[in-house]
Amino acid sequence: MVILNNSSFSALTHARCILLLSKMFRNVYIPKAVEEEFKKMNKPIPSFIEVRELNEEQKERESKMRTRLHRGEREAIILAEDLDDLLIIDDRAARNECKRRDLDITGSFGVIREAYSDCLLTRAELERAVKLLKRNLYYKEWLCDYVLAAKKTHNLRSISSDTPL
Repeated sequence: MVILNNSSFSALTHARCILLLSKMFRNVYIPKAVEEEFKKMNKPIPSFIEVRELNEEQKERESKMRTRLHRGEREAIILAEDLDDLLIIDDRAARNECKRRDLDITGSFGVIREAYSDCLLTRAELERAVKLLKRNLYYKEWLCDYVLAAKKTHNLRSISSDTPL
């Protein structure tokens, strides 16, 4: 299972890599706030993505988060905590909050690197995805180099918070 934040959802959609998630994960979730943000861009949400609405207790915890994160980021963090799932999130402040909470995270670049390693992308598709992500996200050049240095492993590995992406 995996949970998406709006920035990573948008970035992976823009990079034409969103469908990879259906091949990499059994379940893909977005919180209701992310659905609302994404719909403002007039883009359809793929059918394999399930929208999860926070329950009352989760909404209370989300409202008490002492952070400057957007509502979608806060809801995604709450879901990741409660479902104990991987969270795909790119925003630095949100990633710092996730690390503080000891959540398992990766980013959009991490997803495409793992997809390439698991033979779900060709080399040309990986390079195209990196190029498109570079237009959409703030990044450091070493990150692009790290992603482009990926090797095909021919077996599935889990993405963990130990990965520097």
